[in-house]
Amino acid sequence: MQNTEQWEALAIQVVGFLLADDKSRTGFLGATGLDGDELKSGLESPRFLVGVLEYLLSREDLLIEFCDSFEHDKMAPARALKALGGGDTMPID
Repeated sequence: MQNTEQWEALAIQVVGFLLADDKSRTGFLGATGLDGDELKSGLESPRFLVGVLEYLLSREDLLIEFCDSFEHDKMAPARALKALGGGDTMPID
């Protein structure tokens, strides 16, 4: 079982992943309307991190690429979402 800090670290890793590629960065920033300052301040907010995980989980292509790139179980982002207080309606085993 992982602790909250580990799940937050995974979510922050998702942010880095989304910002590393021009196409995913444009899609993420366009979908969220965030700017650089909001990104920086959001990294310390569990609510922000929940939103990042929800975005990743809404994009299967990015979810698979993220998990493959960082060798995470495909369910890890969903587990992180649940652990951080999001995804109340999403069944996670």
